[in-house]
Amino acid sequence: MSVSGKEDVYESEDLPESEQFFSKFSARTVEEPNDRENIELIHIDVDAARKRFKDHTLSTRDIDFSDSIAKKRGKSYGSSMYVLEVVGKEYGEPETIEQKYNRISCEIDELAKQLQEDDVKPTLMVNESSVAELADELKAVKASKISGNLSLNKDKKTPVVHVDTSANGKLLSLEQRLRRIESLVGSVDPTHQPIADSVEDIRFRLEALNPSYIDGMESKLNALMSKLDQVDDKRHKVLDDEMETKVNELLELMTKWDVACAAMPINIKRLQGLHRLHEQAQHFSERLAQLVGVRDQIEKAIAADRMAMCELQVKAKEDITTVLRQITNLEERLKKLGK
Repeated sequence: MSVSGKEDVYESEDLPESEQFFSKFSARTVEEPNDRENIELIHIDVDAARKRFKDHTLSTRDIDFSDSIAKKRGKSYGSSMYVLEVVGKEYGEPETIEQKYNRISCEIDELAKQLQEDDVKPTLMVNESSVAELADELKAVKASKISGNLSLNKDKKTPVVHVDTSANGKLLSLEQRLRRIESLVGSVDPTHQPIADSVEDIRFRLEALNPSYIDGMESKLNALMSKLDQVDDKRHKVLDDEMETKVNELLELMTKWDVACAAMPINIKRLQGLHRLHEQAQHFSERLAQLVGVRDQIEKAIAADRMAMCELQVKAKEDITTVLRQITNLEERLKKLGK
């Protein structure tokens, strides 16, 4: 407290704690443009970056950045598609079959894409067909590795069978007779059945060429043909009966429709009259609704007038009573003055 009895006030240029943050933030925003002079801004094409890194993820599996003394080198980041390990001269261990296969397949894929994108001249030794053949060979090698057959397919010479055409005349005649019988009866593959069965089959076929057996077969065939003709006739009759019933049903339906078509104009006129009646009823209902609204308005006006008349009557009665009271008072005063 001062001598005069007032409180001592000490003023400072610092802001309150609640406002110091905003002041620092505004000062920082003012100083930012000066700091940006030393920063190089690089334009990034979003579409090109999306196309370049599409379907790629940053895999942290089996990542080793430690500076170990082991001969086997560590793995860095790779995409989710594949990790290609290229073994150089400084690498102590030899390249495995899987690493070599991955490297060659990736190089072939890149070469195929380059051949498809660039215009290839016909004089080059490498074209799309050769690349496709290499890719097919790689797939075959992979399939053989999976199945366990890693041996290369070598060309095997098929043994040539030399047939001696100088046969006896008797064998030739027998062969000709067999061919003629086979052409008449039919040939039998002897690899699917034993020789005894084939001989028995040939015997049955030869017996089938007997004239008496052929006559019996012809009679049976004629009887079968006659039965087939009878079946066809019955089937045609059944079809004709079904067709006739369907035609009769259609005729009955058409006669019913003829009656309906004859009554159609009268029904249309009735429907048109009913439509007009509905329209008139709709207009009547609209007008009736308007009249009901007008009636409600009139009733409200009459009720208001009645209330006003009642108020006027009450006020008139009060005024008349006051006038009569004043008249009586005046008469009394006049009487007093007359005395």
